[in-house]
Amino acid sequence: MKSWFFIGIVCAFSGSLFAQVDYDFLHRNSFSIIKQSQNLAGNKPKKAYQLRTCQEVETHCGTGYVKKKVHGELTDTDFTEYTYADGLTLQIPEDENGHLWFTITGESYGMILDNGTIVHVGMKAEELQTIFPKSYSKRKSIEMPIGKKGKISFIVFLAITIEDQTRIVEERINFFVNPDSGLLEEFYYYEPL
Repeated sequence: MKSWFFIGIVCAFSGSLFAQVDYDFLHRNSFSIIKQSQNLAGNKPKKAYQLRTCQEVETHCGTGYVKKKVHGELTDTDFTEYTYADGLTLQIPEDENGHLWFTITGESYGMILDNGTIVHVGMKAEELQTIFPKSYSKRKSIEMPIGKKGKISFIVFLAITIEDQTRIVEERINFFVNPDSGLLEEFYYYEPL
């Protein structure tokens, strides 16, 4: 009986991983968060996972933020949170191995991919479909929560490379499109617990 239970768990977990293959993915270290008008003086922006100091945040996203310390109750992690009134929140973990959490809600900020593509609030759904075709094809209308009800949502998983193998992880970026305008309204990093 125990062996059937174990086989069932393995099959369920494998099915979950295979289902992720049907989605687009980004390598965890393949994108940067930037202020679109910020002059980076011809330098490539620092990858999102490398942002750790106040100076790095200012270089990539500008000044004019509100900074505070926050504690993630569910993750038991301390973060420094940078909130920009024009649409960006960054949560940088104090733990060097922790992951940057971000939410982009304003057109001033974007996520630049290694290939030079910039994903930003205000993009047309058709542009997102070109960048993330697998994930976009699995978009859904949101039934809850109240603030996002009726929006169109899709996810892009993150991936890591270990011993020359790419592994898709549970972390992801959630995208929300307004169904009336067809424009991207918000996207953020999400890490299930």
